[in-house]
Amino acid sequence: MKSHIIFSVILPVLCLIFFPFEDAVAAPMGTAFTYQGRLMDANEPADGLYDFQFRLYDDPNAGSQHGNTIDINDLDVIDGYFTVELDFGSDVFNGDARWLQISAMPGDSMGRMTILSPRQEVTPTTYALQTRGIFVDSSGNVGVNTTDPKNRLHVSGGSILLDNGYGLFSVDSSLSPRRLLYLNDMDNLVLSNYSAGKIMFSTYTIPGSTLVRMTVTPAGDVGIGTTNPGSKLHVDSGCITGSMCSDIRLKKNIIPLSSNDSILDRVMGLQAVTFEWKHRDDGKKQIGLIAQEVEEVFPEVVTTPDDGSCQKGLLTNGLDAVLVEAIKELKAQVEQLREQNEYLLQKLTALEVSK
Repeated sequence: MKSHIIFSVILPVLCLIFFPFEDAVAAPMGTAFTYQGRLMDANEPADGLYDFQFRLYDDPNAGSQHGNTIDINDLDVIDGYFTVELDFGSDVFNGDARWLQISAMPGDSMGRMTILSPRQEVTPTTYALQTRGIFVDSSGNVGVNTTDPKNRLHVSGGSILLDNGYGLFSVDSSLSPRRLLYLNDMDNLVLSNYSAGKIMFSTYTIPGSTLVRMTVTPAGDVGIGTTNPGSKLHVDSGCITGSMCSDIRLKKNIIPLSSNDSILDRVMGLQAVTFEWKHRDDGKKQIGLIAQEVEEVFPEVVTTPDDGSCQKGLLTNGLDAVLVEAIKELKAQVEQLREQNEYLLQKLTALEVSK
């Protein structure tokens, strides 16, 4: 082997080679890049077979090695020029500067390789594998402001900004994109499910486990504590606390409740029943009224959906008002009977004194 090897560099080139592909089948782009250089041996262009060794460092002189060592043996060098394809993976290019250390020796030599000096800085062309602030690891996970993405998209130390009309999408089995979360033209945040499935809201309970807290069915039924709601709002195994809005400032055309018929008599026409819900199989007895029966005497407190589902409901606050008036009417009757009893008692007392 001659005593001196001098290395002159031609800028490394990142080669993106595109191959034809058949319908909907695309080969993923690799992480290899093409490096071309010129090897001088004793001030003359090298010619023949040479063995090369390539290492990547984070410093031009010392530093730490990144990635594996790449050995290429019996590479044909012609008039000093050689071309190699190097693949250190994408993880080594995290946005920090990198230098390529190259060692070489004639292919028929058994001695130690000569380290060529200086190390060659990897130019921004190769860094096209990683744009500024975005990192893609070897498994395809994308990190924004992180070089250690934990999932397909990992955003660290910031927020995701969505323009109006755009949002988060999923792809179904036919590869059609479907919006999951977006802002509509009215600046309303829309959570949607374009499939036949339900929308479920879950909370984290114990490590590795979640519990569904609320469910919205394709029919628009909302279940809290159940994943199979049987009505527009179905609360299972819990209570609803709150108050009905009844502020006079929100009302108009206020008229005292009156009727040509006795409200008490109409209330007496209602029949309390026990029943079981059809959509439940727990066998629990319930107590209540039948909306259709209430509608015959107090239609104002019965609701019928506009969507034609015909699942009638009761406005309990309206029914409470009816019962208040019935109690007042009953009290008036009791007062009237009391006055009659006092009058009759006085008459009876007077008759006894006159005897």
